[in-house]
Amino acid sequence: MTSGSHSAVAFNAHVARAWSRRAVAQLKQEREAIDDLNVFPVPDGDTGTNLFFTLRSANAAVDRLPASASLPDVIGAMATGALRGARGNSGLILSVALRGCADALETIEVADSNSLARALMLASSRARRAVADPVEGTMLTVLAAIAEEAQAQAEAGASIPEMLTHCRTVGASALQATTEQLEVLAEADVVDAGATGIIELLSALCEVAGGEPRLTGTGSALGGSTGSGPSTSNQHPRPASSNQRGSNRHPRPAHPASGTAPNRPGVEVVARVEGGSPADTLSQGLSALGGDSLVISEEPSRFRERTSFIVHVHLPDDLSARAAVGLFAEVADVMELRVEPLVEGGHGRGAIDAEGGFGPLMIALARGAGLMYTFAAAGAEVLSLDVKADELAASLWDVIDGNAGRPMILLPNNSIAMGLARDVEARMTSQQQGAETELAVIPARGHVQGLAAAAVFDPAAGFRQLTASMTAAAAGTRQAAVFIAEHPGNSAAGAWREGDALARINGSIRAIDPDPGELSWRLVERLLGAGGEIITLVPGAHCPAALISSLRERLEREYPDLDVSVIDGKQETALLLVGVE
Repeated sequence: MTSGSHSAVAFNAHVARAWSRRAVAQLKQEREAIDDLNVFPVPDGDTGTNLFFTLRSANAAVDRLPASASLPDVIGAMATGALRGARGNSGLILSVALRGCADALETIEVADSNSLARALMLASSRARRAVADPVEGTMLTVLAAIAEEAQAQAEAGASIPEMLTHCRTVGASALQATTEQLEVLAEADVVDAGATGIIELLSALCEVAGGEPRLTGTGSALGGSTGSGPSTSNQHPRPASSNQRGSNRHPRPAHPASGTAPNRPGVEVVARVEGGSPADTLSQGLSALGGDSLVISEEPSRFRERTSFIVHVHLPDDLSARAAVGLFAEVADVMELRVEPLVEGGHGRGAIDAEGGFGPLMIALARGAGLMYTFAAAGAEVLSLDVKADELAASLWDVIDGNAGRPMILLPNNSIAMGLARDVEARMTSQQQGAETELAVIPARGHVQGLAAAAVFDPAAGFRQLTASMTAAAAGTRQAAVFIAEHPGNSAAGAWREGDALARINGSIRAIDPDPGELSWRLVERLLGAGGEIITLVPGAHCPAALISSLRERLEREYPDLDVSVIDGKQETALLLVGVE
């Protein structure tokens, strides 16, 4: 193999940083074009956006590294950042592939063709292993073609620029072939969206590593200047036999993982869970709930000596999605949660605003699988409150850094977490990050105030108007909680024994009763004494169903005009949360 016009470029930390930056820029430029190709596994038109968010989170992690960071540091940060900010199944698969690269390069300061080929091989195998039901004609197929070509080129003695140029050509051919590998792609006359994103990523790597520049004006990263690759046009390519329709936007027939049978609207759930070994249990349980497009990735927890799993799954409806989160909580600790409706022909919720920019992000801190799901279903990225303060702060900064440039709204939903939220707000102001990322903290000091604020979240509204509406909703909600005493104690309301029910309002014990049902009713009457149109009851994990049934019956009888809402919060601490608006 001769080197031709390629100069020797070392794949080191400097080049890896340049790749990270170029990849984000590339996906930002091609995001909408890739979205337009998205028909598989569901036609929700967000693959380009998901890949962009994932890579932006990866690059944010790289930007936080010191200038002296090594190649393993940079690739490792890309992998970790991508995993924490992974969006959709394409984003999670990409993060798994990057982790494969990082593991293969963890002891290498300067990579040669052989070590980079091994990294690409591990990336491909890890990505395929993470998918419960791998399908050909997807990004897995293109990853495999690229990895196999890299290995062949390395064995032939190619330099890194030569190897990557050939990989891009082979990858482009594999991408073209996806149209005929999946019936849903053939029907829509498009190539696979996720696989297109992989080619964009490879093109960015090829260019920063000294490979052939791609053809200009293609609107895609396909092909090279060797003349041996597939031809390109201003659209993403189709096989020569495809029927060109003159538009980059195509009808999106809905199809499941098989790529053939009609699919149904559904819900996408992405969760980070920790503890135990839940992969097999989750796979079986989610399948029983009608889940598909299951991807599970794992990495060591940053704060505990246990494994952290990122789980992505599509569920048929809200009920099954809520049950899935309950399943997560049964086998592990749910640390982070995102839920998004799968909307045919367009984005789900909140990522893209009316002008095509990135809309506001709502972040909610919550305790209990049911409450976490409720906030996530309302459009929030949810972090668990059942962690130590330093872990919560680190997770919150991960979300903020991974969404730099988007206006953000934070619901603390806890008096102690309110202090953390204000600290974050002050730090952003002192570092003059506010000009780039706007953060508004809603003064929700409890979950029911947060629920009231989340209920009026509208990503299409102006940021100032939105924060004002959410603040007013939180402030207009009176809230209280019922707890069961774990130890004897006393307060201004009197002394209590272990097992007594305690009513807490504004952080103070205001009533005590051995009967939690009677205390709950007294608390409800007290909150309604100042009037109200809506009452929200949030039973905890140990709240008897009979208690809620009794409250509802009495409310319907004595307050017939009151709107009663019951949310199964599953929180372990409070027996019952009550809010009145």
